[in-house]
Amino acid sequence: MSHVKFLESAGARVVPVDYTDGLDIMKKQLRNLNGIYIPGDSASLIEKTNIEYTHKVREILLWAQNHNEEDDLHFPVMGVGYGFLSMIRSQTKNT
Repeated sequence: MSHVKFLESAGARVVPVDYTDGLDIMKKQLRNLNGIYIPGDSASLIEKTNIEYTHKVREILLWAQNHNEEDDLHFPVMGVGYGFLSMIRSQTKNT
Protein backbone atom coordinates (compact mmCIF):
# COMPACT_ATOMS: atom_id res chain seq x y z
CA MET A 1 0.00 0.00 0.00
CA SER A 2 2.86 2.41 0.68
CA HIS A 3 4.00 1.99 -2.94
CA VAL A 4 0.59 3.13 -4.13
CA LYS A 5 0.65 6.19 -1.86
CA PHE A 6 4.18 7.01 -3.05
CA LEU A 7 3.17 6.89 -6.70
CA GLU A 8 -0.08 8.75 -6.16
CA SER A 9 1.73 11.53 -4.28
CA ALA A 10 3.73 12.11 -7.47
CA GLY A 11 0.51 12.41 -9.49
CA ALA A 12 0.37 8.88 -10.90
CA ARG A 13 -2.81 6.89 -11.30
CA VAL A 14 -2.15 3.36 -10.10
CA VAL A 15 -3.55 0.41 -12.03
CA PRO A 16 -2.65 -3.08 -10.80
CA VAL A 17 -1.18 -5.53 -13.31
CA ASP A 18 -1.56 -9.14 -12.20
CA TYR A 19 1.43 -11.24 -13.23
CA THR A 20 -0.69 -14.40 -13.03
CA ASP A 21 -2.85 -13.19 -15.92
CA GLY A 22 -2.19 -14.62 -19.34
CA LEU A 23 0.44 -12.94 -21.52
CA ASP A 24 -2.14 -11.67 -24.03
CA ILE A 25 -4.21 -10.05 -21.27
CA MET A 26 -1.12 -8.46 -19.74
CA LYS A 27 0.09 -7.05 -23.09
CA LYS A 28 -3.38 -5.64 -23.78
CA GLN A 29 -3.30 -3.92 -20.41
CA LEU A 30 0.23 -2.57 -21.01
CA ARG A 31 -0.97 -0.91 -24.23
CA ASN A 32 -3.35 1.16 -22.09
CA LEU A 33 -0.68 2.29 -19.62
CA ASN A 34 2.09 4.87 -19.95
CA GLY A 35 4.65 3.19 -17.68
CA ILE A 36 5.05 0.43 -15.11
CA TYR A 37 6.41 0.21 -11.59
CA ILE A 38 7.65 -3.19 -10.42
CA PRO A 39 7.55 -3.25 -6.61
CA GLY A 40 9.94 -5.27 -4.54
CA ASP A 41 8.14 -6.19 -1.35
CA SER A 42 8.92 -9.87 -1.18
CA ALA A 43 11.94 -12.05 -1.86
CA SER A 44 9.54 -14.93 -2.48
CA LEU A 45 8.66 -13.40 -5.86
CA ILE A 46 12.13 -14.04 -7.23
CA GLU A 47 12.80 -17.45 -5.72
CA LYS A 48 13.56 -20.27 -8.16
CA THR A 49 10.16 -21.79 -7.34
CA ASN A 50 8.40 -18.71 -8.75
CA ILE A 51 9.72 -18.67 -12.32
CA GLU A 52 6.42 -17.23 -13.60
CA TYR A 53 7.05 -13.82 -11.98
CA THR A 54 10.54 -13.47 -13.46
CA HIS A 55 9.23 -14.65 -16.83
CA LYS A 56 6.47 -12.01 -16.81
CA VAL A 57 8.96 -9.29 -15.82
CA ARG A 58 11.07 -10.36 -18.81
CA GLU A 59 8.03 -10.13 -21.09
CA ILE A 60 7.23 -6.64 -19.74
CA LEU A 61 10.79 -5.50 -20.41
CA LEU A 62 10.73 -6.93 -23.94
CA TRP A 63 7.36 -5.31 -24.60
CA ALA A 64 8.62 -1.95 -23.29
CA GLN A 65 11.79 -2.19 -25.39
CA ASN A 66 9.81 -2.92 -28.56
CA HIS A 67 7.31 -0.18 -27.72
CA ASN A 68 10.10 2.36 -27.13
CA GLU A 69 11.83 1.45 -30.39
CA GLU A 70 8.67 1.60 -32.53
CA ASP A 71 6.79 4.55 -31.07
CA ASP A 72 7.68 8.14 -30.36
CA LEU A 73 6.29 7.74 -26.86
CA HIS A 74 8.45 6.52 -24.02
CA PHE A 75 7.26 3.67 -21.77
CA PRO A 76 9.27 3.88 -18.52
CA VAL A 77 9.88 0.80 -16.38
CA MET A 78 10.92 1.25 -12.75
CA GLY A 79 11.82 -1.51 -10.34
CA VAL A 80 12.54 -1.04 -6.64
CA GLY A 81 14.23 -3.52 -4.32
CA TYR A 82 13.37 -7.07 -5.32
CA GLY A 83 11.49 -5.61 -8.28
CA PHE A 84 14.77 -4.22 -9.62
CA LEU A 85 16.49 -7.54 -8.86
CA SER A 86 13.75 -9.37 -10.77
CA MET A 87 14.47 -7.12 -13.76
CA ILE A 88 18.15 -8.05 -13.62
CA ARG A 89 17.47 -11.75 -13.14
CA SER A 90 14.99 -11.77 -16.01
CA GLN A 91 17.79 -10.70 -18.35
CA THR A 92 20.19 -13.45 -17.32
CA LYS A 93 20.14 -17.17 -18.03
CA ASN A 94 19.88 -17.79 -14.29
CA THR A 95 16.15 -17.04 -14.11
